[in-house]
Amino acid sequence: MRKDISNILMTAACAVLLGCAGIGPGEGTSVVNKELMPVKQDGIWGFADQKGSVVIEPAFSSVTPFVDGLAAVCVSGDGDETGWALIDMDGNYVVRPSYSDLTAPSEGIVWAMDGDVVTALDTDGKKLFELPQADMVWAYSDGLARFTCPDSVGNRVYGFVDKKGKVAIESIFEDAGDFADGVAEVKKDGERYYIDKEGNNAFGDQTFKAFSGFRGGRATVFIDNSSSVSGVIDRDGKLLFTQPGVLVDGGDGYIYYTKEGTGWVDNKGEVVIKPQFEAMRPFYDNDLAPFKLGDRSGFVDRSGQIRLNPQWDDASCFVDNNFAYVAIGDKWGMIDRNGKYSVNPKWEDVSMAYVNGCNGQSYVGSVMSDFYFVDCAAVIIRNFIKDGRIDGWDLSWTAEDIAKHIGMSRYMYGRYGREHMLKRMKIGTSQESVNALIYLRGEFFKNQTDKAFAPLDYVEGVKPDNVMIQFWQDDYRADWYNNLFIKLETMLGLEHHADGQGQYGIGKLAGHPLLLSEFVSPNVGRKGVQIEFGKGISFPSGLTATESSDAVDDGAGDDYVEDTTYEGTVGDSPIVMELGFGGNGTMSGRYRYKSEQGWITLSGTNDDGVIDLTETVDGKTTGSFSLALNDFSLMGTWTDSGKTKLLKVELHSAE
Repeated sequence: MRKDISNILMTAACAVLLGCAGIGPGEGTSVVNKELMPVKQDGIWGFADQKGSVVIEPAFSSVTPFVDGLAAVCVSGDGDETGWALIDMDGNYVVRPSYSDLTAPSEGIVWAMDGDVVTALDTDGKKLFELPQADMVWAYSDGLARFTCPDSVGNRVYGFVDKKGKVAIESIFEDAGDFADGVAEVKKDGERYYIDKEGNNAFGDQTFKAFSGFRGGRATVFIDNSSSVSGVIDRDGKLLFTQPGVLVDGGDGYIYYTKEGTGWVDNKGEVVIKPQFEAMRPFYDNDLAPFKLGDRSGFVDRSGQIRLNPQWDDASCFVDNNFAYVAIGDKWGMIDRNGKYSVNPKWEDVSMAYVNGCNGQSYVGSVMSDFYFVDCAAVIIRNFIKDGRIDGWDLSWTAEDIAKHIGMSRYMYGRYGREHMLKRMKIGTSQESVNALIYLRGEFFKNQTDKAFAPLDYVEGVKPDNVMIQFWQDDYRADWYNNLFIKLETMLGLEHHADGQGQYGIGKLAGHPLLLSEFVSPNVGRKGVQIEFGKGISFPSGLTATESSDAVDDGAGDDYVEDTTYEGTVGDSPIVMELGFGGNGTMSGRYRYKSEQGWITLSGTNDDGVIDLTETVDGKTTGSFSLALNDFSLMGTWTDSGKTKLLKVELHSAE
């Protein structure tokens, strides 16, 4: 079966933009050491030489390859020392186990997660600087390291930091790859392009869409913003050649994906292996490359002739034309160029990062804060509950219509309670997702029964009284749910309350009373947050939603302040802004610079405290604001109509 080209494109694009392919060595290049390779046996990792003999005994729950003579290893168990550490190639500690996350060196710098703070160390473990705003940071490449942090509305954005800890390029991008040859691929406002080290568009009015980072002075792109034709450009942005399909860098050529299959294109743009395989890995500088037909892997030479028949479940690229990893079932071994085993399959896992590093790929390690999970989950949940609706439906729908819309079952466990309908689902992407368990309360069914999960008949036209949704993640870290509670409370603009039983966020959603709280299910070990809104909610400690201030409403009700005056700055310029918060999330207003008398007209929307405003002068759009309402402040950005200028906005209520 041939692969669908859209799936190929999606997979390849994710790999490239996250630094997994197509990135070549930059300044101060860090080298993956070939002498020792990570191998996993009996559930733990150690290191073996290229003959397969164990040199550093398996003792770690996770490892990186050796880079510049050092590897990051994770020590777990009941001992006195646990956490991530650095070891040398003799297995001795250079930095003892003490961090919650750690990378191998990149251009002389090691990233560590020290508590909740991203910290840079030298190769002796000495602290160099902190990057407290970051929730994830990657290895240095070409003198800069990319990082992510939440923006004013909780979305994760990318920026770059230099080796002294100074932010070299502000975090304004939706996605970004690593720097190489002085440029990096980024995504902003839905467009993918290249920037230089000043953050400027590297190629001006390009007619292509960035797809990979540079390697050896070349990068792969899509032509005319189309995913059906790929091209290769040089460092000056000149188009060297094109091919219909998808090209992915493979060292001295390109893996070539089409609807007909996968093949190989050389550096001149000639198809030397026609698309015929299910998948391929690169040749790099080797004579053979792994391919897959059906569910079996073999090796092909550069003329397209199969040299080692498909007989393995998986296979890696060769290293120095010397050996490759192959898998039979769930065990990995090593073969030579003739397909003869030098190590029979016995390892539970091997490191493709080691193989790629041995073939000239840059080391791409990263550390991740606990808050990375919080930021992602908060944005997913906020998008799930938007405009007073839950994934597109609201409490004005009948129970039967809701059930059809989201696939709820018309079953009930016995005759107990009013929680007659529930649905468990995953929301978000496959990489970053959240579990949601939705409870609808109300008298929905004609018949009652004592039987477990008996099918029931709907009462026509009955609407839910209220809804409760529990959110949790499968792999949360310490205090994940507590930090998520705080994040959501801020994003939804809720009023904070606490008593001996816990903490609560109280407000309104589309005019309905809303309660945010934590939950714990000891029987299944589940911890998370839950949101309830609608009528009949039991508020703790006698609190009600009407006790929360008007400022915590989402703008859908009628009790918002009609006109509010804010003062602050756009960039470095002081301004005054007057805003009217109307019903149904609409907004209108005006603003002026304090140095000028003329007012500029504003109109837009307020979506759960996320405010988008368009400004007009003489009937023409001249710019836009993206702001987050937090208590009595507005924080965010202003962009001109041509999207060539971005300024920080900070406003505070003057009333």
